[in-house]
Amino acid sequence: MNPATRKIADLEVSTLCLGTMTFGTPVNKPDAVDMVHWALDHGINFIDTADMYEGYTRHLGSHGGIAEQFLGEALKDRRDNAIVTTKAGMPVEGPDSTFNISRAHLTKHLDRSLSYMRTDYVDIFELHRPDGVTPLEESVAAMAEFVEQGKIRQWGFSNFDAHQIEAMVTICDDNDYRRPAVSQPQFSWLTREAEQDAFIYGIDEVGAKTEAKHLALSEQIRGAGAKVMTALRSDRCRRLDAKSPLDWANLSHVYIPTTVVTREYE
Repeated sequence: MNPATRKIADLEVSTLCLGTMTFGTPVNKPDAVDMVHWALDHGINFIDTADMYEGYTRHLGSHGGIAEQFLGEALKDRRDNAIVTTKAGMPVEGPDSTFNISRAHLTKHLDRSLSYMRTDYVDIFELHRPDGVTPLEESVAAMAEFVEQGKIRQWGFSNFDAHQIEAMVTICDDNDYRRPAVSQPQFSWLTREAEQDAFIYGIDEVGAKTEAKHLALSEQIRGAGAKVMTALRSDRCRRLDAKSPLDWANLSHVYIPTTVVTREYE
């Protein structure tokens, strides 16, 4: 198995992405390490996680970090072989915690993620979702600071709408910050809102015939179609005509964070 690769900014990634949301429950540490190693050995170098991921036993406000700790174990001798994206902004500080993309929260949880994954940098760091309180200027400035510090190589976001994306790009241009490199919206057969929202802003090559190609792997890969990661244009971001349907026949490259089930391949 040798999946194609493509560039996200200056990062060369496989067009299949290993997702880790199930690391913790039901996927224990030994199995998680085996999955990561199998993926790397078979050309899948793109790994998606988040500070909140700990498996299906997660509850609102629980501290997460399990998936990142498992990744730290799996990549302790192979960090240079992987492109890792993690996210912050979800409630992970107890039952009374809320969504939070403030500079203080992002700094705290990026540092925690680096510690858990036993690394001094993240390839892509994402705002997990807006919190409705923190000004986007503060969050984007924090991302620019992390880039300058060398803690992250690129940044992006998940679950932001087109207007928020446009605002973040404008903030970057006005302040000479690095623009975001990826968008990770919810998208599946049943969840199609991104077609008329997040996908219409600044997307270079949105999907590799998602339904026809990647979902055909569903017998081998669990969770396909739950989410996609799209690459934002590196040269410019532009809002496309929202009334124009996506041209699925000419789309290429979609990233579907999933869990590779090694035993189904062996």
